[in-house]
Amino acid sequence: MTATLAAIDIGSNTVQLLLARTAGRRIIARENFIQTTRLGATIGANQLTSEAIDATAAAVRCFVSQAQDAGADKIKIVATSAVRDASNQQEFLTAIKQVTDIPVAILSGIEEAQTSYRGALSLLAFAPGTPVLDVGGSSTELIYGFSEDDIICTSVNIGAVRMKRNHWDTAQMQTILAQGFTPRGNSQLAVGIGGTITDTAGVLAGLSAYDRDAIEGMIITKEQLQKLLECLLPLSLEERCRYSPLLCHRGEIIEQGLQIWIGLAELLGFNKILICGGGILDGAIADML
Repeated sequence: MTATLAAIDIGSNTVQLLLARTAGRRIIARENFIQTTRLGATIGANQLTSEAIDATAAAVRCFVSQAQDAGADKIKIVATSAVRDASNQQEFLTAIKQVTDIPVAILSGIEEAQTSYRGALSLLAFAPGTPVLDVGGSSTELIYGFSEDDIICTSVNIGAVRMKRNHWDTAQMQTILAQGFTPRGNSQLAVGIGGTITDTAGVLAGLSAYDRDAIEGMIITKEQLQKLLECLLPLSLEERCRYSPLLCHRGEIIEQGLQIWIGLAELLGFNKILICGGGILDGAIADML
């Protein structure tokens, strides 16, 4: 028996939709869609701007309609750091309520980490103890899974949007990472989730448009991240967009995202990253199977 499941992720930088065609408990086809709304670019005291709320609500309305048109049997909406930390969270939820009756599940940091981990496990094969990292707009999650009963999840409030918004330099970023995350084991490989690392993989692969299948399972190195950062730092936003179309919606925060990834590699001791095109969305779909 086949079914269509839909998951919508309200993040700090983007709103994303995953449509999954399933047969029993197996996913046989996926389609991803994304809109950049920069919800995490707050105006102070973690207050979401009215413009970002309106843009995000419009994106959610669009994706719910798209999922319904695709015949989705179930639709799940999740929200992460930008919403859970917002001082005007209720204002945001009211705006979403005006465009859909589907409830929004606001994930805690640990729930976000666990959902991302389930998504990665559903997509890739990697050794127990391999660090799984989800660098988002406002938070970063680190998961170590040593067995089904030994999974350690940590979430820290640092991401590309939050780092840029707070004007943190690399020294401040490194301090936040070191205070929040504890290295475990000596894996030279990490699993990478989130827009910064997937777009980076696409840039390194020479893609002109995001193609999840093209970057899924790709391995990139810390040295490649450093070289790309050095290349992009002197460029204006317009020049970054010319460098790669993938940077048109991430060019303003790509340097912060790359700096966080390089800082994590130095802290945790890995030098290779296995790219996971999924994450929270795939974990949310797995929860519905």
